Amino acid sequence: MMIKQVFSILVYLFFIIFYSINHVDGNNGMELEKMMDVAHKNNITTTSWQVYMKTKLGNAKDIEEVYEIVESTKLRFPFVKEWTGFDRKIHHFTIEGNISNTSSKLLRKIQIYAYKNDDRYQLFLTLEATGDKWDKKLYESMLREIEMYTDVEDEYYILQGFVTKKLDMEESAKKILNDFQANYVEGLNEDEFLSISAYNSNWQSRIPSRNDKNMNLQLGFRYNSGLNKTNITMGSPIIVSEY
Repeated sequence: MMIKQVFSILVYLFFIIFYSINHVDGNNGMELEKMMDVAHKNNITTTSWQVYMKTKLGNAKDIEEVYEIVESTKLRFPFVKEWTGFDRKIHHFTIEGNISNTSSKLLRKIQIYAYKNDDRYQLFLTLEATGDKWDKKLYESMLREIEMYTDVEDEYYILQGFVTKKLDMEESAKKILNDFQANYVEGLNEDEFLSISAYNSNWQSRIPSRNDKNMNLQLGFRYNSGLNKTNITMGSPIIVSEY
């Protein structure tokens, strides 16, 4: 049962990122700033944050046109010296760039995704920024640098941390949702694991949940009995990493 539920979550995430027509507007890190504030308020020790930025590269009618789009995209990023992963023999593939010589210390990964949908290919560019402490000025500087090379259409924010004890996950989730001024949408509750989807009307971003309601905040709790530690992940509009 657990394997099926995890698989359904992963499939749903893939659907949201690659197939959804809904635009996810970012707020220049406002969501991440709020996550940091809520984590501090709830005595959560933060370990890392990530921002995934995505933009569409267009459609291609065949693999030859895919190759043309990939090559033209590569030329837009002079700070990437090497690209790896392209395989013309498969319908779904990823090309990853080795980043070097950027002024930003936050930008860690750049990838081109392509997949075949019916008789056409759809292509996306994603960039990943990571850090441990939040620095708004440094983050905005990174965005300005990125905008020199490409537009950013969608942004996904993630904050990870922990509490060194076993939490009452449902009560903790209620308190955190209240701190976010967010309303519960749906959830999954299992032994030592809890996932909550919610909606904050103050944020611009929104995507449809599985019950067709708007959501733009997700919380994940997982207890590690061996370490007596509860790992907590926050994401907006959804958690797009393993948790």
